[in-house]
Amino acid sequence: MKPRHAGFTLPELLITLAVAGIVATLAAPPIANLMREAQLTTTINSFAGALRAARSEAVTRRQWVRLCTANASGCVTDAAGWEAGWLMFVDVNRDGDCQDADGDLACDGADDGGEIIRRGAALPAGYLLRGNSQLDDTVTFRDDGTSRGTPGSIFLCLNATDPASRRLVLANSGRLRLEEDPAQTCP
Repeated sequence: MKPRHAGFTLPELLITLAVAGIVATLAAPPIANLMREAQLTTTINSFAGALRAARSEAVTRRQWVRLCTANASGCVTDAAGWEAGWLMFVDVNRDGDCQDADGDLACDGADDGGEIIRRGAALPAGYLLRGNSQLDDTVTFRDDGTSRGTPGSIFLCLNATDPASRRLVLANSGRLRLEEDPAQTCP
């Protein structure tokens, strides 16, 4: 009896590799979209968490708490958007400003005296986090948890020409609502 050799022939291996390559090529775009969606969800949920924390701090401390677009030294009103970073602070004098040039986690100035609660880091390159005119550079929560001003929205986009993929809607009551794939473009 002749011994039987087990294994694959070269043509069988080449066909298997070709089929595997075709399947991998077809699966790559959906995986990339899945990764993009996961990154967008994580980013907007992180910012929504900061807004909820600011509202909670306002109620807990019984003082106004603000989030503002910021650079390393404090609030900036001429920033391009929230993607450059933000600052959460107790707005003791309700002027909407907090500068921390000395880095001591307190708003500078004799009349400020506000505590810096948290800083948000800049978003990865390519992400835009922009508010409409009501929320373009500041969000304020009063001591009862309500939002100061008119209702507004903050949009998360991958660039300025893409439609907004996520939108946070802030009501006067201070409550947040998340919308996916709204039909508006990033402001």
